[in-house]
Amino acid sequence: MRTPSAQDATVRGRRNPMRYTLICLGFIACTEIEPPKDESDSYTDADGDGFGFGADCDDSDATVFPSAPELCDGLDNNCNGLVDDEPGENGVQGWSDSDGDGFGDPDTGVWTCDLAGLAAVGGDCDDGSDAIHPDAEEVCDGTDNDCDGQVDALDDDAVGLVTFYQDADGDGYGGENALMLCESMPGYVDNSDDCDDFDSARNPSFIEVGCDGLDNNCDGSVDLNLVPRDFATIEAAVAGLDDNETICLAPGTYAESTDFTGRRFTVMGSGEVASVVLEVGSQGTVFIVDNWDDATDAPGDALGNLKIQNLTVSGSASVADDRLEGSFLRLRGGNASLREVAFDGVSLSAVDSVVAGGLVHAVGSALLLDSVTVSDLSYDLTSDADLGVIMGGFLQATNGSDLVMTNTDFSGSTAMSAASTGESIVEGLELYVSESMVTMDTVNIADTQISLTGDTVVVDGAAFAGWALTETAISNVSVRGVGVTGDASNEAVSYGVWVMGDLESGSMMSTIEIADNAVSQSVADGIAESLGVMTFLSSDGVMLSGLELHDNQLTSSRSASGNSAAGGALAMIGVGGDFQYIDLRSNTVTADDEAFGGGLFVADADGALNLTNAVLAGNILTSNNGYAMGGGVALANGAGGAMVVTNVTIHGNSITAATEARGAGLAADITGLDALSVVNTAIGASVAAGTPVEGEAVFVSDPSALTTWSYNAVLDIVEDVSFYGIADPTDDENGNITGNAFYADDTSEDPADWDFSYNNRSVLKNAGVPAISDADESRSDIGSLGGPGSDGW
Repeated sequence: MRTPSAQDATVRGRRNPMRYTLICLGFIACTEIEPPKDESDSYTDADGDGFGFGADCDDSDATVFPSAPELCDGLDNNCNGLVDDEPGENGVQGWSDSDGDGFGDPDTGVWTCDLAGLAAVGGDCDDGSDAIHPDAEEVCDGTDNDCDGQVDALDDDAVGLVTFYQDADGDGYGGENALMLCESMPGYVDNSDDCDDFDSARNPSFIEVGCDGLDNNCDGSVDLNLVPRDFATIEAAVAGLDDNETICLAPGTYAESTDFTGRRFTVMGSGEVASVVLEVGSQGTVFIVDNWDDATDAPGDALGNLKIQNLTVSGSASVADDRLEGSFLRLRGGNASLREVAFDGVSLSAVDSVVAGGLVHAVGSALLLDSVTVSDLSYDLTSDADLGVIMGGFLQATNGSDLVMTNTDFSGSTAMSAASTGESIVEGLELYVSESMVTMDTVNIADTQISLTGDTVVVDGAAFAGWALTETAISNVSVRGVGVTGDASNEAVSYGVWVMGDLESGSMMSTIEIADNAVSQSVADGIAESLGVMTFLSSDGVMLSGLELHDNQLTSSRSASGNSAAGGALAMIGVGGDFQYIDLRSNTVTADDEAFGGGLFVADADGALNLTNAVLAGNILTSNNGYAMGGGVALANGAGGAMVVTNVTIHGNSITAATEARGAGLAADITGLDALSVVNTAIGASVAAGTPVEGEAVFVSDPSALTTWSYNAVLDIVEDVSFYGIADPTDDENGNITGNAFYADDTSEDPADWDFSYNNRSVLKNAGVPAISDADESRSDIGSLGGPGSDGW
């Protein structure tokens, strides 16, 4: 066997390329010798690393042999001809560090034995900038400086952040919720000075005003001029403050009497309305503004202005042989307003006395009530032998006052009166107004009860009485659930729950509902008279648009001799004006002797009275012992005036009488009336029972006063029964007709559900006066849905 040459040593463990060795000696034949399959088997292995000298590049070092792991030891451990290359985990890892910041690009990591030109640490997220690396400080520059994946304020360890506070109410002042930010963002500010970040009206920029129980300017102090903190009493506050200040009342109960004459103040409860209570009582009127000059019967020079707000009035007051006026507010020749004031549980009592504005009394003054509630008031009126009178149990305004009421609610008032031999009189248990201006918008009166006994009992407007009003603008009023019971030995008279008289021309009213009220007057031996649930007296130029008067009861009775009369859910005595969109349904009028107008009663018409676009339906009129006239409409007598009825629906009314039953639809006893005109009116489903029946549908006492009866439709005519006083006018030259109205609904049990619209088959369609047009400019229809106002319901 031969010794390996230097050339053989370079093979480094690979097989010798010559598989066979041929030995030729001269010209002697050659012999073929096959070498060992593994060269390691061919050579000695001095270092015992499993590779012989022929393959092992250093057979004296067991760490050097083919496939040995490369070590960082200055040797070619794996016999590949390279020293300390690719040592793997036996070396150290390094990364390319282009920016020289000591941190390498994480995508360039290598294993090496020499870190020259490399970084020993990776993790540089921007190897082009030496300011960006894991040891850098996170600053506000829109860059992830410290390579932790979070930028600027999103990084917990960012430096240079500023605290900003959430401004939830957008007033420029922040609350407690804060964020660390590089710069502000919408909804955040650089201060936390807001003491209520959900109320933009509370922050340091405001002046502490009002009495709301809040720290408005965030200075830690609540309200100014606070009684009893800053002033012991209301009177002390008035004495110690200048005009135009606000006196705040801390929660509690106050029983004081304070004179504000000639002063200008706001008195306001601090906190909730119910938390501040002013009591009426023996101390006298709570608030006084007395600028009235009795010598001239006019306001004096010390006008003053008192504003009362955000509190409750309670307590009780009484009087005997005297007048009870304004136990809460007596206003004479001044200005006052009540806002957010609740009168709750007040009790007033009077013996042989007059209650004139029991809680609020205004003479020649301007008075505003806004968002006032009146509940659970009680009045006890007694008289041994003289007189007991209530003229505005809650409020009276007279002598040129200007009363404005908005969003005011009355509920649950009661009045009890007993007079053994004297008179018991109620004129407007809630409101009495005389010789003054009245403006009302959104006023509700409900659940008021009056019970009177005595020799004489008089109720003029159980809820409201208005006399000689110089200017009237009333809208959006509801009166419900008022009950009146009068029991007299000699005389019992009632003018309903709402009465107005002697009004100036131009008085305007709209959108009024009077429903579910009951008025009952009875007498032992004398006169009992009930006229109207709503009553107008002696007034010309009244303008009323939009009245619903339904489900009311009016009763007059006697137990012995005398006379009992009742008339009209709506009664107008000596009245002229324009009444449009009037809906009177399901009202009941009952009298022992004389009954007039189950829906409407008109007497002594004065001037021109126009009834247009009206419905009178399902009303019931009854006389137990005498006659009854006008189940729907009753017109009685005249005062030289004229009445015009146009586009009216009179339907389903009934009349029952012991004697004469006159006109279950329309009855006109019109002696003295200059003119009566009825046009475009539909009358149907009238029912009359009496001895005799004088016109089941229509009764006219004096045909000469009936100047016009044209283009009317009397439905379901019965020959010789339907008309009295005039011949059946059907198919005459004046366009009067009969037939089927084809109403959408006139059979439901409740007349409130009746629908008087109709289809094209109706005889009412385009059958009215040719010269009158409907709102769509077609020829007018007959009934309440016809004429120029047909679209105004």
